[in-house]
Amino acid sequence: MQQQLTIEKHEEFIKKTLYQQKLPCKMDSLKALILYCCVTTLKLLKSEYQCEPIVEFLKHLEVQPHQYRASTYDDSEPSIVNSYCAISVLRQIKQKIEVNKESALNYVRSLIQEDGNIRSSVSSNDADLRMVYSALAYLDLLEIDTSEFQQTVGKFILTCQNQDGAFGLRPNLESHCGASYCAVSSLIILKLEIPNKSSLIEWLVMRQCKMTGGMAGRINKIPDSCYSFWIGWNLRLLGLDLLDKERLMEFLQHCQSNYGGFSKYPQNMPDPIHTLHSLLGILENEDYDYVHAIILN
Repeated sequence: MQQQLTIEKHEEFIKKTLYQQKLPCKMDSLKALILYCCVTTLKLLKSEYQCEPIVEFLKHLEVQPHQYRASTYDDSEPSIVNSYCAISVLRQIKQKIEVNKESALNYVRSLIQEDGNIRSSVSSNDADLRMVYSALAYLDLLEIDTSEFQQTVGKFILTCQNQDGAFGLRPNLESHCGASYCAVSSLIILKLEIPNKSSLIEWLVMRQCKMTGGMAGRINKIPDSCYSFWIGWNLRLLGLDLLDKERLMEFLQHCQSNYGGFSKYPQNMPDPIHTLHSLLGILENEDYDYVHAIILN
């Protein structure tokens, strides 16, 4: 077993991904997300990187003010997840954003369904708490007041909470750690109370596997490296730090690649998404913004 985190190799892996764009074909439609993961990882590792090419690349993804598509090879309409990722990157590299508040608000309003759920894009039927969080965090990062969504979107979020205190991606769906993080962060942005906190906390803590030390996203699922973030940061949002970090580190060491990066499971191929979320789950940093999943300084 590897005895420690190979930080230099992780930094090298992320920089190769960022500058050489050597991604599997299926990840090309995730370039806005990959960019967010790379920039946030380098911020976390306090590593130097070039800002100007990042800003220029984002200009090619911007379709309308503050509305971004996934990739320069993708002619599809902008999505709220890609837009959130782009604004997150610009905030982290301290790029000045000329905010058109009405345009951003109207964009989010166009995505809201009758029940308060939010679509990924104007013509998409893909809608759940991931898009809800992306939309609210996107507006909050642009310093736009979200209070008008308290009654509609806030009510929808609460309908996603199950009896165990955790949240499903939509009402009546299985409790999920990622959905729970999105729900808690969204409620904080909306300045709404988080119900059944004690049950939610217990459910989250119980997702740490006693055998491996890793974190599972749902009941009866095997551990996945990225849930060190989704669970650990959710607990931090609730004001707690209850995970067994030593056991978690043992699991994540098995997910490290010898040439840098973290994989979803031990002995799989690493990728930027699992690399970021693994490191966020175990590295301490005084500049974490737990609500927006960014690093401020």
